[in-house]
Amino acid sequence: MAQFPAKEKARGRTLPHLPVYLKACNLNENFRPYGLKVLVPGSYWSMGGVGVDFVEYLTIDGRVDTGGCASLDKPLPDNVRNMLERGGMVFLRFPPTGRFMLDWQVEGKEIHLVPRATGTLKIQL
Repeated sequence: MAQFPAKEKARGRTLPHLPVYLKACNLNENFRPYGLKVLVPGSYWSMGGVGVDFVEYLTIDGRVDTGGCASLDKPLPDNVRNMLERGGMVFLRFPPTGRFMLDWQVEGKEIHLVPRATGTLKIQL
């Protein structure tokens, strides 16, 4: 089971009832350690979620685009929303580089999953 800090679940943020999209850009600038740029266009990623009581690997994947983004044009499925509503977090996996935690923010009438500041959450999956 993942070591997921209970304080993350208790951040007190309520997910608005809006569609959730993956719009994770500036990955190389946010990826650490030490600002090492390791993701090139075409780098493979897959998605998962983690919470206090779950780790789930999703059948959602793609490639980093020429702008350095992991994104999808369509809203993410309900199980992603359910993870976020339960206080969980979504992550991108970049084999063999590692995992990259995402946070969410409201952009207009959408929720975007965006890179989370590295080093603010350490989990072991």
